[in-house]
Amino acid sequence: MNIVVLGLSHHLSPVELRERFAFAEAKIPDALKSLRESGVATEAVILSTCNRVEIYAATPLTPDAAVIELKRFLQQWGETPGEQAGSSRRDDRTARRAVPTNIGDELYSLAEPQSLHHLFKVACGLDSMVLGETEILGQLKQAYALAHRHGHTGARLNKAFQRAFNVAKHIRTETNIQRGSVSVASVAVELAEKIFSSLNGREVMVIGAGDTSEKTARALLSRGARSIIVANRSPDRAVALAKELGGRAVQFGDWAAEFQKIDIVISSTAAPHHILDRARLEPLMKLRHHRPLLLIDIAVPRDIDPEVNFLENVYLYNIDDLQAIADDYLRLRKVEIERCEAIIAEKVKALLTAKDVQPRMGTDEHGQKMKTIYPKPSPTFGKLVSFLVSILCLTIMSLKALATDLTNEWAKANWAYKQSDFQIALSHYNEILKIDSNNVAALIGKAGAYRGLKQFDAAENACNEAIRLSSNNLSLSLAFLYRGYVHTQTTNLNQAIDDFSKAIQYNPALADAYIHRANAFLLSGAYDPAIQDCNMAIMLLPGA
Repeated sequence: MNIVVLGLSHHLSPVELRERFAFAEAKIPDALKSLRESGVATEAVILSTCNRVEIYAATPLTPDAAVIELKRFLQQWGETPGEQAGSSRRDDRTARRAVPTNIGDELYSLAEPQSLHHLFKVACGLDSMVLGETEILGQLKQAYALAHRHGHTGARLNKAFQRAFNVAKHIRTETNIQRGSVSVASVAVELAEKIFSSLNGREVMVIGAGDTSEKTARALLSRGARSIIVANRSPDRAVALAKELGGRAVQFGDWAAEFQKIDIVISSTAAPHHILDRARLEPLMKLRHHRPLLLIDIAVPRDIDPEVNFLENVYLYNIDDLQAIADDYLRLRKVEIERCEAIIAEKVKALLTAKDVQPRMGTDEHGQKMKTIYPKPSPTFGKLVSFLVSILCLTIMSLKALATDLTNEWAKANWAYKQSDFQIALSHYNEILKIDSNNVAALIGKAGAYRGLKQFDAAENACNEAIRLSSNNLSLSLAFLYRGYVHTQTTNLNQAIDDFSKAIQYNPALADAYIHRANAFLLSGAYDPAIQDCNMAIMLLPGA
């Protein structure tokens, strides 16, 4: 059984082409089912992001025959009109155009061992627009989890993807490939800084409250933006995000009324057409007295008509334009590529020569075994792991307190926390916050101390403040993790599951979040997702 990959990416395909072949997540299970029923593949995973569309298939066919059939399959899905084309976001103009029949140079196809090498490179961020970025690892895990959940993976792909995730973790800890900005959101913010020199005092609007929009908004705030206005088709989602960011929400239909005072717009919606074109923007620019306006369109399909670029003092950049900044980091990180490639080559060779190809997850039999291992939640399970993770997180946070005048307070706080003297620990965290009121690590520690004292409202408030002030994915993941602890203890299990999911969103490699979300699922009687989270945690833990 050979693993073959067919795809197109930002390397060879412009955004106009990629958006024609994009798969909506809701359509992927049906696409995988159709692919497997055709006999082309016995196992398959579809990865569809802003920058790439790839099909990974374990196939009984010869590589050449499999590639021909996979091209035909991709062509058929791309030609299907409307939502059936694989993307519920297809532009009306795109839907009216036939997918080119001569597509070929833009597509790439690989068979073993090159297909495995490519998979590992994608997982490690070595094939990304921003070299070394980690967002693709989370997207790859989600694509794999979706295929696995619907029964479309087996021994070959399970082993390959699990090994890819482990290699990504190894490279992240053993090399400097992730130095500098590593996400699309942070690169977008750096582009804004190149336009305005400084973001201090700038007014920002986020249209669409998706993951990338949220990360971009947080990064803008951390660089000095004055306020965030959020517009989303879901009013509840807009209000929730605005509350977390310390901004305000507006009705989606009213966002244009805010343009008079806006400097930067980040747009990433699920609209099936352009939400902003030249005819609509031109009168709005007059109301703004033609002050410079930066539009960053990170949606695929694009939200903003390229024609607006012809207006005076309007600067529009789409997701492909972010490549210009990504190239700067590429030059800085190229020295690490050789080390990463050597690690990947070694791991691919080990995978191909390994005799044990049984998957850790993905079969009904294994799922039944996991139910036998975890027939019911242990009353001490959550408390034990929570305490151990608390110590680990606090130790990590203490290492971040580099200022000499904080070191002593951190040491006292950690010692008191380990001794379960939460009142004393709380006093030291408060001393740290007197010195640095924006110290997110101290706020998370304070939340842990309040939780130990069973003052759950105060603990939740400390977590909320930490979330509001966090400017990087690590601190956000820890803040949501701790808030999940609080909600678990107060038996608010739905909110706890949501918090742990957020922690995973910001750090897909955070095994503790999977463990605690599994516990919350178990407590709520949801055994299947609990088993899946346990499997994912096992895969992420050292030595897995």
